[in-house]
Amino acid sequence: RQRQMCIRDRARLTAAVDSGSAEEAFRAVHTLKGIALNLSLVRLAEACTAMTEALRGSAVMPDNVRALHDAVAREYALVTETLSQLEA
Repeated sequence: RQRQMCIRDRARLTAAVDSGSAEEAFRAVHTLKGIALNLSLVRLAEACTAMTEALRGSAVMPDNVRALHDAVAREYALVTETLSQLEA
């Protein structure tokens, strides 16, 4: 269940960043951060925290949001790769 939520919120985050919706991106990355913390995915949680704080209270996308999103995406990819290896 957590994995499905994580996948959904990662997709929501990417869509929000691509569309320029700072408020939706904040909600998605904040939720993803909570899931990462619940699962003790520390590096993913740290990347999400940095992005969450950059977006907090922003009505427009900050200039550094794309780089922060890329960091979240890298950590997310590492998590999913590791999970795939464990399931094999």
